[in-house]
Amino acid sequence: MEHHPLLNFYCNPFPGYIFSGRVVYGPDQKHPERIFSTFVAMFIEEGILYFTEGEQTFTLMPGQWFIQTPGIRHYGHRAAGIRTVFHFVHFLPQADWHIENDEMKRESVLSRTMQLDSGEGVRLPQYVMKLPMRGTYGLHSDWFELFHKLQQDVAPGKGVLHKQACFLELLERMIEPESIKEGSHASIQPALAYIRQHFSEPLTVSDLAARFHFSPDYLTRQIKKIAGATPASLIALYRINKAKQLLVHTSNSVQQIGLDSGYPDMAVFSRTFKKMTGLSPLKYRQVQWGKP
Repeated sequence: MEHHPLLNFYCNPFPGYIFSGRVVYGPDQKHPERIFSTFVAMFIEEGILYFTEGEQTFTLMPGQWFIQTPGIRHYGHRAAGIRTVFHFVHFLPQADWHIENDEMKRESVLSRTMQLDSGEGVRLPQYVMKLPMRGTYGLHSDWFELFHKLQQDVAPGKGVLHKQACFLELLERMIEPESIKEGSHASIQPALAYIRQHFSEPLTVSDLAARFHFSPDYLTRQIKKIAGATPASLIALYRINKAKQLLVHTSNSVQQIGLDSGYPDMAVFSRTFKKMTGLSPLKYRQVQWGKP
């Protein structure tokens, strides 16, 4: 499975929708040279777009999307020779963001959790969204209906919330692969659902394979193909994400949070947490709570 760079950004506040539209190039037209201060997601509908970002060239085909990185020179290095159509969406995270190439790389940007009042544990939830910088989408009416809603002309100040909601739906579709949404690899979906529901319980790849009547090797290959991670890595990711939420939003002890997240062994919990976040559980809580 090909891995693309991931745009990581915090979701409080949610990323902001700015502007969208549809572009049609004739056979001899090239994409103009630009440097934007925002991210620009391009969804190719028809034709071919030959495109350069920085020093790297790309050939974008129908059903593919590409997110331009702000502050980097973009231009079309050649004309397609055929009619080319694509939709674009300008947006910008309103909190810290960074781009990573390693899916399991630790987060290098940390934001403090916003405290609503002095009540214990009363804090605004903080989420990190991982948006692939390149991917594919379905060339069918659901996507184009969403593009149309975003591109509709409205009076100034009208329809702002509706367009932001449509934009968030678009992000959700981009984050969750089309193959998973449309039921591809249907035989593996129950195993993935079981992981999501039972990750905090004692759970091994062998147990999972036996439950769903697969060999461990086959199950590992299929889950990695769909989710981009092995079952063990996926379980660890769910557990650490839950631990992060509990560390921020409860005053429970680190040991109790480890147990609640699926780690009865405190040493394993601390080692895994630090490997995936770069911080110990206690240090992570202190940073998120704004304590030295």
